[in-house]
Amino acid sequence: MALRKLFGLFLLASCFPQTVALTELQSLCVGTDRTYFGTSCYVLDTVPLTYSRAKVACEDYLGYKGHLYHIRNEAIKNITHQLFMAAGSAGGWPSFEQYNASGARNASWGLAERDGTVTPVTYVPWGYGPSGWEPVGPATHTRAGYVCPWGGLNDAPGEGYSYEFICEYKESNKHPVTNLEKACATLSRYHTYANKKCYVMHAELKAYSAAKVACTDVPNYNGHLVHPRSNEQLNILDNFMLAASAGNEIYIGVEQTNLAAADSKTTGWYYTTTNKSSEQATFLPWTPTEPDGGTGSNNVIYLFGSRSFSDVPATGTRAFVCVYDDIVSNDITYSLKIVNLAPQLYAFDQIAQISQASLAKCTRECRINQACASFAYSSSTSTCQVLASSYSDGNFSLAASFVIYTRQSP
Repeated sequence: MALRKLFGLFLLASCFPQTVALTELQSLCVGTDRTYFGTSCYVLDTVPLTYSRAKVACEDYLGYKGHLYHIRNEAIKNITHQLFMAAGSAGGWPSFEQYNASGARNASWGLAERDGTVTPVTYVPWGYGPSGWEPVGPATHTRAGYVCPWGGLNDAPGEGYSYEFICEYKESNKHPVTNLEKACATLSRYHTYANKKCYVMHAELKAYSAAKVACTDVPNYNGHLVHPRSNEQLNILDNFMLAASAGNEIYIGVEQTNLAAADSKTTGWYYTTTNKSSEQATFLPWTPTEPDGGTGSNNVIYLFGSRSFSDVPATGTRAFVCVYDDIVSNDITYSLKIVNLAPQLYAFDQIAQISQASLAKCTRECRINQACASFAYSSSTSTCQVLASSYSDGNFSLAASFVIYTRQSP
């Protein structure tokens, strides 16, 4: 009797199969241009881009660290091959990069992430083209596109061609979406969100003092010139410079603050923000003969190609990269307090001068500008000077009619 009852329950269960709840990513991954396989969603973008631009374009779904897709095995190769073919595409960019081009052409290939890491792999499915098995290109071909008719990869110069591409979003990369990640994704400049930081490429050319206070892309977040601290971050800079065609050098947020040690490779170099910074720079991959500019070259540039630093004067105009940390600035809730009447010289860089301004307007302008550390106001001329801190004492003068106000915690 018990056996018959158990058999009846089995038949009942088989008539009503259990449903498995979809993950959030599975429920989002719907459409003819995308497919869910394994634990990843693969999304085909049919707008051709160079490799560097495609690498920072994977923002279909925030909160999953989207990146150019990883061909980790034959099954992934086959499913993404079908995704290309279904769209009538001949192929596109995956995330393969050659991290050491000095050896064999088929050696030292890895899978790249948006945070600059490149993980070495042994599975690299080269295709068979008109010249035989790939790779057959020169050492400058450090990227690889997937070619459907060849059934595999073709080594290529990442900036020489524009291809379609597939973005991958992994379940294992899921994380809470922050306001900074959302804001970062809306920016029109080349940008990427990685490790709780928003990196933004500024291709416009500015002198150092102007670049230092120009990191205002994201309201309510304290932006600053990038502080490179690893080779992975240098990879991010390299990719930005290629994507934006920004030349071979950019300003970074490192300054020399000890003129007695101007040409030291280690002493006196600090990470800089719009306010004074006390954090000494420790990652300093100088060009072999640098620094060599003496007391007149207190600012640092990053050199593409040699992946090294050089000291330069602040007067030259260059592109630059800004960074925003995933910590909301409290500056807007700060009060502005008189510190003293203005003497002749201050350690400030001017952000802006506003004529015919009231004190209330001057206060408001400083509060909404994240680079503003202080402001000076002259009631006799109704003039407002919006200011950022500088390392150089005595580089900025004010008339005696100005009163200095500075941000103070409530």
